Amino acid sequence: MNKIEVIGQDIVLNYLKEIVKNKKVGSSFLFSGSKGIGKTTCALWLAQILNCKDKNPPCGKCLSCIKIYNKNHPDLTIIEPISNFIKIDQIRDFQKEIYYKPYLNNYKIYIIKDAHKLIEEAQNCMLKTLEEPPDASIIILIAEIESSLLPTVISRCQKINFAKIIPQDIKDYLINKYQAADSNLDLLINLSKGSLGKTQKFLQNPNLLKMRAKILDLILNIPNLNLFNIIELSNKLEEYKDNLEYMLEILLSWFRDLILLKYNLTDYIINKDKILELKEQMNFYSLWQINKAINLILEFKINFYRNINLRLLLQNILIKLMEL
Repeated sequence: MNKIEVIGQDIVLNYLKEIVKNKKVGSSFLFSGSKGIGKTTCALWLAQILNCKDKNPPCGKCLSCIKIYNKNHPDLTIIEPISNFIKIDQIRDFQKEIYYKPYLNNYKIYIIKDAHKLIEEAQNCMLKTLEEPPDASIIILIAEIESSLLPTVISRCQKINFAKIIPQDIKDYLINKYQAADSNLDLLINLSKGSLGKTQKFLQNPNLLKMRAKILDLILNIPNLNLFNIIELSNKLEEYKDNLEYMLEILLSWFRDLILLKYNLTDYIINKDKILELKEQMNFYSLWQINKAINLILEFKINFYRNINLRLLLQNILIKLMEL
């Protein structure tokens, strides 16, 4: 069966089914939410529904469903970042192509993954297309960091927010679908914070847990750093640039856990396997310092997407964390 399966997003699916049924499908959508919670999968599912001829779409059996499932449908275009950014030339190519009529079915679907990585010129370039796309064309922007998009882009889209997936739904899916029996499965789901995609990456790439161990060791040693250590560490951390988002998530989860511990909310802690280390460091930072650290990490994330030098960013954030 070549039917797109979306996990833990029943509210979104029911809403999309309703607008399709009532023929009120918009021309431009913005799917926003955390990484790995089903935004792109849902966009593909919508593509199947719109182009399937079955009475109860998607059937998962027709030529259209099969081709969309395999991502080789002539009326499906997926635009992704090149070297971490979506550039203006990619948008110009898409704008030329969108005016051709559908080859096989009712709709041409354009999915722009990681739309928060659109450079500003590319966003401005696509405003007219978002506002007045050709008939039978649907554009779906997939964004993790909505604040990286221009207000003029957001206002031209029908916005749909995706919630994090319930941990038990993730566990049931992984056990039933892949017979996942990793001894760390509960920990991995917890670390992934409601993201099925992140949990799967942890299962497929054991090096991510090793990276986590190194990052946590760094956090625990921040008070003992000096400028020489920072230069050395920034060079080492640059090796993780392909998994930078995970590195930042680890940092954020740690400082978030410190806040929860301050309020004795231990049931909601992510890094449960490091509870002793958390309790030890909790007394080192005030709430103001912890919130400052979180803001520094979020600022780092936005600056990285703006193509600012990674090594300089790493050195800058390490110095500021050391100075807290």
